[in-house]
Amino acid sequence: MTNPVFMSSDADVIFPENYFSGIHDAANALHKNHAAFIFNYQHINSVSLCDDSQHQAQQTAIHSATLYYERSLRDYEAGLSAAGSPYAYQTIGSCIAIEANAYIQVRGFPKRSAGEDFYLLNKLNKLKPVKTLQAPTLGIQSRISQRVPFGTGPAVEKLLAGNSALFYAPICFVLLGDWIKYLSALAECNNLNDLNQGLALPFHKPAYFSDTVLVQLFETLNTEKFARQCLQQHKSAEKRMKAYHDWFDGFKTLKAIHLFSETYPKHRLDD
Repeated sequence: MTNPVFMSSDADVIFPENYFSGIHDAANALHKNHAAFIFNYQHINSVSLCDDSQHQAQQTAIHSATLYYERSLRDYEAGLSAAGSPYAYQTIGSCIAIEANAYIQVRGFPKRSAGEDFYLLNKLNKLKPVKTLQAPTLGIQSRISQRVPFGTGPAVEKLLAGNSALFYAPICFVLLGDWIKYLSALAECNNLNDLNQGLALPFHKPAYFSDTVLVQLFETLNTEKFARQCLQQHKSAEKRMKAYHDWFDGFKTLKAIHLFSETYPKHRLDD
């Protein structure tokens, strides 16, 4: 392989036959255009015909809950994509292929008890985009786990206990889209006078800040300070937009959605 790629996965994954050959074919494109690939995946029921009926029933319930959780993950990704976020991809550590130089530049996986895949991809995406592959598809066995404080395992346990309000309200992603459009407007400001007018937009232009939670986000992130710094450091609108996306990254995006959900709570799929 001309361009080395690091593969990340877990013991509960069932790999397709073309897992390695597929990434080998895509390695050159990964090196040139992307920092990482996210493989497509689906959760599969690990129930065995040898299992007794009680275990089969329990495993089937776990699988159903896992599919529900998977759907919420895909719903979140779709919402980010619709809002125009460059951080619209799955953050599942067992489905990642990383360009070697990019991996070195971000110093590899952070030492965290959970979410290390999320933070790694967040840093990689600031170097070059993270791309989702439609094929091959990895199979991930549905199971419960208490190894980490959050993620699939704890979420499935909550679902089995009856807490199924996992889906963010659609308006949260509409608001996120408004916010990203606002950042684009700021990036087009070429001088302090334009910036001063731009910073007035949220309080005078409903097309940008049509909801008070966006004003709250504006203040929480200290947006005016960053906007002024950005204008001083970057002369082109393209570089300013890149700076805004690096600043308002995947982590800040998630925090923004959490902020919006305080006003517009999560719901169940059948609500």
